[in-house]
Amino acid sequence: MNQSTLHEIIQRFEKQLESFLGGQPDGLRVWRAQKTWREEWLRTEGDFDTFALRYNAARKNFGRLLDSGQKQPGSGLVMMWRRSPQRIEQLFREVLLGENCPDTETLQKSMDHFLDAHEELRQTFFPKNRAYQMDWYSASVFRAFTFPDRDFICLRKEAVKLAGCIQFDVPVGSGRSFSLPQYYLLCEEIARAMQTHDALVEKYFNILDSAQCEDHNLHLLAVNLMICAKQIPLYEGFLKAPEAEKPVPVQRVVKKSSASAGKPRRSRPEPDPETLQRREERRKKREEESRLREEERQRKEAERLQAEARLQAARAEMENALAACREIKLEGTPVTMPKYGQGTIIRQDLNKIRVRFDQTEKTFVLDTRYTVRPKFAGDDEIVAKFSLYERAKEKTAQLEKKVIFV
Repeated sequence: MNQSTLHEIIQRFEKQLESFLGGQPDGLRVWRAQKTWREEWLRTEGDFDTFALRYNAARKNFGRLLDSGQKQPGSGLVMMWRRSPQRIEQLFREVLLGENCPDTETLQKSMDHFLDAHEELRQTFFPKNRAYQMDWYSASVFRAFTFPDRDFICLRKEAVKLAGCIQFDVPVGSGRSFSLPQYYLLCEEIARAMQTHDALVEKYFNILDSAQCEDHNLHLLAVNLMICAKQIPLYEGFLKAPEAEKPVPVQRVVKKSSASAGKPRRSRPEPDPETLQRREERRKKREEESRLREEERQRKEAERLQAEARLQAARAEMENALAACREIKLEGTPVTMPKYGQGTIIRQDLNKIRVRFDQTEKTFVLDTRYTVRPKFAGDDEIVAKFSLYERAKEKTAQLEKKVIFV
């Protein structure tokens, strides 16, 4: 490997670091997204009612990191979970994010297994929606965000380009020949080389603030060097221009039959007006059918995008309501009820409370739909917050069902 070329590329990257990360409105999106993912995904089991709620809360800062344009693998995972919750959760938690991967070869097999099983389920539930396909990049984002000290985001095409510039010792491969162990070796070499550039490291940690994760191993920075090279000519002068192929002369061989030699070529008769009219009618019919199909496709696509937008807005509303509900702590609160008398809340599961009275214990759901409930200080405002969350959750569930059938 050409170490001097690698260090020259890193020096070029250092000069562009502030403008690339700190000078763009969304330059630190990946760092914010990773921090939010770890904060929400690694919460205790009782903090979320379902896998989908935990997953959506963890990826709320992803923005266009995964879902953009015609690709929706992040949202697609939730849609598929609605159809097969146990299978999707098992694949995501135990196969993709499983910790039983002692080396990168085992990890590559696990990720291949996850992608194959995910695609099989997509073809079963959403055979016409290719936007829900998961690829190596999107799967590796979840893995790298969960285990930032161990894993990297996979950028296969960009890695091949960088490996060619620095004359990396082993091929990273692409497509079916992609080697995750070799890709990790390349990324680790970049990260180690970066750690020797004190000015780069100091500038990097000055850019990061409390809103971003801490990237002490420089794993995210190493991957972002390859991303930066797509916009800024970091590799200029190191890429070899492909050799032009010499054109091969083609000799045309004309075979003449002795029987047909010298005979005039017979011309086809001109079609009659009725035949021409029928051909024109068929052509117009095909064009009209093609136009109608395209209009129908565009209409369905517009409906899908509108449904996805409404769903995203509903999810945001639900998450805000849920955040307000999590701040409410009711254990130990004294209550009163005409039927049972005085009591104390001994356990709370979001809007479900367990109350111990003098003679019995009862469970209640704090919702405006249920009027029979114990009273306590400030209960009207608290019940209103819980009810707002329940309505938002129901609205989100209804929109998710609509999106499935769009």
